[in-house]
Formats: sequence, C-alpha cells, structure tokens
Amino acid sequence: MTRPGPLSCQNFSAAGARSAGPVETTVAGLGESTRFARETFDVRDQLFRRLVQRHGFRALALQDDAAVAARLDTYVTVGEGRAESALDGAWRPWRTAQLATTLEWIRAFNQKHPAGPAVRPPCPRRVRGDPIVARPRP
Repeated sequence: MTRPGPLSCQNFSAAGARSAGPVETTVAGLGESTRFARETFDVRDQLFRRLVQRHGFRALALQDDAAVAARLDTYVTVGEGRAESALDGAWRPWRTAQLATTLEWIRAFNQKHPAGPAVRPPCPRRVRGDPIVARPRP
C-alpha cells in the first residue's frame, strides 16, 4: 500500500482540478491539528484562494476580536498600511508571515475586482454568555 506524501502545490492543484465542479456550499470551515506549522497555513491559503477565485467565496473568518477585525478589514479594503501592522494585536497564531501574505493577496484581489463584492475578514469572537450561533445583525 502506498502512503500519501506531503501535499505539494502541484498535488494540491491536481486534486483541485479533479474536483472543480460547482460548489453549492456557502460556508467552508477549515480546521487544523496545529496552529504553528507553516505547512498548515500554506494549505489553508491555497484552499482559501481556490474558494475565492473559483467558487465566489468572499470572507475569511478568524477567531479574534472586533478591533483586529476592523484593522484587517481596513487593510484589505482600503489598503492602508502593511499587512504585518494590521496583524498587530491579533491572536498570536495569526501573526505569521503566511497570514500576512494571505492578507496581501486579498487586498490585491479586491483591487483587481473593484466592481465585485470585496473579500473581507469578519472576525467573530465568542464572549462568555453569548450564544454560540447567532443571527448576523442587519
């Protein structure tokens, strides 16, 4: 029996090409077994880009607070500052070069597609006593 090896960019693209059919899903959750592995961020970034480019997804939700969400949103929609600065004060696992690269890509994507809906990073954070599932506010 052949064991699968690491998921290279080439293997990832080949697997994605085989499953490039229509997507009827509106939310995709990506989890990981560790937050401090570069490879985890690389795979998540590839999946995110594919969902945006091929399937119309427009949000990258991270577990963090409203102040961080506002900084990230300003960076990717207005383009102020640097990605690394937008991540200042973010939860430690998010302050990586890989996530900064993802934010730069989101900003560039938004600039190339000004007429379409922007890719935005809403960052929900559950506060003690809040319901786990809540309706978005209008």
